Amino acid sequence: MRMLALAVLLGLTVFAGACGSKDDGVLENAPEGVSDEDYLEVLCTGTERFSSALVGQATPEKLREVIREYAASLRNVVPPRDVSKFHQEYIAFVESAEAQPAILVNGNPPYPPEPARSRIAGKESTVEACKNPVFFAPEPTPTAAP
Repeated sequence: MRMLALAVLLGLTVFAGACGSKDDGVLENAPEGVSDEDYLEVLCTGTERFSSALVGQATPEKLREVIREYAASLRNVVPPRDVSKFHQEYIAFVESAEAQPAILVNGNPPYPPEPARSRIAGKESTVEACKNPVFFAPEPTPTAAP
């Protein structure tokens, strides 16, 4: 069960290659927002609740309820300004999971722009709710076989 929870969290946080866009990730007129740590608290709490429901073999309706609550918590937080565009995209991604909860495990989530992603990744381990600090962690670099 613990491995399934870890797999879910990793599935939620696997990041694709670096984004080729020059977009700075800021929505026009976006407010300053909460601290990185407060933002991580919301993200990690939501993913942990979903993972716990999944591992606990929650019913499909219970999973949808957890997803609705997660989306509501995301809508209620003002993210750091430089991830405002990502935040809106991530809310849409989470809301789409209400119809198909598995998308949170094996879907393709949006990614925040650099350097915000690296900055926030560096703070994950300082947030109590982020037990497995991998939400913003960079992809592992492939190594050559010996």
